[in-house]
Amino acid sequence: AYIRDALDQLIASEGRSVPPFLEWTAIIQPLPMYRNVRVASAMRLVSEASVETIDKGEPLVQQGDQSDALFCVLKGTFDVYIDSGGQDLRVASVGVGEVLGELGLLNSGRRSATVRGAADVSTVLRIERKPFMDYVDRESTSLLRAMSLRLRSTLAQQTK
Repeated sequence: AYIRDALDQLIASEGRSVPPFLEWTAIIQPLPMYRNVRVASAMRLVSEASVETIDKGEPLVQQGDQSDALFCVLKGTFDVYIDSGGQDLRVASVGVGEVLGELGLLNSGRRSATVRGAADVSTVLRIERKPFMDYVDRESTSLLRAMSLRLRSTLAQQTK
């Protein structure tokens, strides 16, 4: 909120509004996956991103589909399901500040789960494959550290 307010004040003094890529950079910079990256790198990443709104129950991604983007949760929550013998089994919930879909992009694989909106309205920042892979080239150490922490957290949740 502080970064957003500072951007608003700075740009309002010049009679303009905050360009979307600056606003999104201010939003994603605190996320764990992007926390240690340079601002210029984050700005480059989100300059080609888009925002999507998902209603409750609506799928964000479907298990088995080709991975083509990752998503940063900006608002709301999502439930993650895997197909278990023809039944959807909820395996996780994710919320603001979490990232979905990066592993599928890194291994050029298919979606390992279906993700559906769990709040009345949820919002994500969608980052396509090419900008993300360029980001990986620039920020590989920071990315690996963040993904390692996320994997540990996921494994800890599953053993509870």
